Amino acid sequence: MKIAVEGCMHGDLDKVYETIKYIENTRNIKIDLLLCCGDFQAVRNEKDMECLSVPPKYREMKSFWKYYAGQEVAPVPTIFIGGNHEASNYLWELYYGGWAAPNIYFLGFSGVVKFGNIRIGGLSGIYNARHYHLGHFERPPYNDSTIRSVYHVREYDVHKLMQVEEPIDIFLSHDWPLGITDYGNWKELVRHKKHFKDEIQQGTLGSKAAAQLLEKLKPSYWFSAHLHCKFTALVQHEEGGPMTKFLALDKCLPGRKFLQIVDIESDPGPFEVQYDEEWLAITRKFNCVLPLTNQRGNFGNTQLDMQDFRQWVRSRLEDRGAKPCEFSQTAPPYNRSHPVSNTTFLGHPRNPQTVSFLEFLDLPYVLDNALESRDFPASLTQKDDYSEDIPIEDEDELEDVAEADNENQKRSGEKLCLLCDIDAISSAMFSGDRTPYSPAQFLYSWWQHSSNLASYEEQDAHEFFISVLDGIHEKESKIRNSSKDYGDCQCIAHRAFSGLLRSDVTCITCGFTSTTYDPCVDISLNLDTSNLSSADLANKPVKPEEKLGVSTLSGCLNLFTRAERLGSDQKLHCENCQQLRDSSKQLSIRRLPLVLCLHIKRFEHSLVRKMSRKIDRYLQFPFSLDMTPYLSSSIIRSRFGNRMFAFEHDNSDNSAEYEIFAVIAHSGMLESGHYVTYLRLKNQWYKCDDPWISEVDEGIVRASQCYMLFYVQKLLYYKANEDLSCVRISPRRDTFASTAGCS
Repeated sequence: MKIAVEGCMHGDLDKVYETIKYIENTRNIKIDLLLCCGDFQAVRNEKDMECLSVPPKYREMKSFWKYYAGQEVAPVPTIFIGGNHEASNYLWELYYGGWAAPNIYFLGFSGVVKFGNIRIGGLSGIYNARHYHLGHFERPPYNDSTIRSVYHVREYDVHKLMQVEEPIDIFLSHDWPLGITDYGNWKELVRHKKHFKDEIQQGTLGSKAAAQLLEKLKPSYWFSAHLHCKFTALVQHEEGGPMTKFLALDKCLPGRKFLQIVDIESDPGPFEVQYDEEWLAITRKFNCVLPLTNQRGNFGNTQLDMQDFRQWVRSRLEDRGAKPCEFSQTAPPYNRSHPVSNTTFLGHPRNPQTVSFLEFLDLPYVLDNALESRDFPASLTQKDDYSEDIPIEDEDELEDVAEADNENQKRSGEKLCLLCDIDAISSAMFSGDRTPYSPAQFLYSWWQHSSNLASYEEQDAHEFFISVLDGIHEKESKIRNSSKDYGDCQCIAHRAFSGLLRSDVTCITCGFTSTTYDPCVDISLNLDTSNLSSADLANKPVKPEEKLGVSTLSGCLNLFTRAERLGSDQKLHCENCQQLRDSSKQLSIRRLPLVLCLHIKRFEHSLVRKMSRKIDRYLQFPFSLDMTPYLSSSIIRSRFGNRMFAFEHDNSDNSAEYEIFAVIAHSGMLESGHYVTYLRLKNQWYKCDDPWISEVDEGIVRASQCYMLFYVQKLLYYKANEDLSCVRISPRRDTFASTAGCS
């Protein structure tokens, strides 16, 4: 199941759905579900806007009302929770959950549903210790205090979630669990969100309630938003226990990381939202103690065993089915030509979905019960005493200040060091620490070096690779005061990747050959389109019906080193004939590098037809590669019938034997797509897909649409694996120091 996870929606449904459609088209995939982590802003009309707790500059109708009115239909099933910028009056109608619009489901103030066989739980709102133990005392119309306290998490809703015993696959919260930054790269986080530093160091950044739920539920995935940034973490529950992958995302703005596609194993579809039996039983058991005043709730007055409630609910589900109640409107949608009049508040409408839900569970409707008194304690109403345990009530306002600070730092000419940041990444990779590492600082350093590629647009992986090697070379050249010539460069980039190509141009008339040598850090190969033997096809690890359009790496290398006759428009001056002659050209490899990078030319550009396309042909490549046939010594001996003797500077047989250690695959179209890296460590393959790293079978790697292949000399490969076995596993990564000479 492919799930799109979105951070803070802020009412921009059109933009998010357009982004999903773009991803589906470019990656040739189908998104099954969209999850939104709060600040959804389900604003139906102007009256709802009055219940939205946002600064005046953020009051805007946005696009939800079109989906509520039926003018638009969500193209993908959507499930969301509430945040701290919501039309709280509408969400209160759907306290237990329900359809906020067709195909858009609200999980409720707390809730669990099933989508296919995936269990999804969620907690709406943000944590505030002052109101946490109280009941849901707020009712519309809200005053200046209750318009903010209404979205604060309550102990009652958390207590219900704490009763869940069956495994949860995905959990949603708006604010982050307290202490989650300990499991990710918080230093990288505060580099871009400096106002988080004090809260992180004091241990107050996040929700205590969410932390309790994380410890109890141990879901496979936990998604959050609220703080308007992307952050990943990996939580290990006890030694050898389950793992939780945490991901927080940004708000929906251009250039921001607000959307992530996650692949989750599931039963085959079709999928639809359904009630969860265990959650219905919990709701039925605890609804009698739902606190609706400003007094502390009492959850001890529940007598029957949970199994009794499960049996009762199971019986009702067998009769009725698990599909939620149908959507129905309870307020007029926004209409530019007929705005909702500013009438006085006429009471709390009962949403038919909620009424039907409670009737199904044989429970009374109590959401519109009046409070015994509107005279709240002063501690609940004083504005100047109103703050969160963490001083992050409105991230939008704090963000304005932080962005101004960042801009000032950029103007002050803050130094960036590409070499230092690559060194930090390498140290992190081999430190043995499982804490996630964010390469954001490396990205900024690379942008400084390659200003033409400095954007949030998608870039070509091969161009990126060459650009980074060039940046390393340029930096070391400055440090060593050496020339920028690549030929005999001793920088780390060229010591690892640099090889030497030989080009022989031969006169067709007299046979005179002119030879030149060019350094290279990679070899770009055209896909071989010649017919394959049945033996070649038999080794192809994909479905039999997909055997057409297959190339082999050996065929590509043969094509690269094959002599080709130059066209009549490419006649060259022959030094022997002393005139322009037809000629042939043949490439070979004079010196092999320690690390061999092979770039597969999958993007074809035709000037004649004025079109470009991506070549989706499958490439069959070996894990062990012998480059001997493509060496200059082998090519020349073959040309002269093996009559030559020792070849100067010939590679030894050992140095021509390579083992594969990394594959970069591309999916999607020419204009855009997605890169995934497969990494081989000690004969185990790992898939690196954005923030997620997972073990995969080698068959997955062989079947990938490879774009770049990385081989290392065989002796170095086995030596590296021996060294990895001796790496000390450290409990925490130390602060990475800058590379010497790169201050």
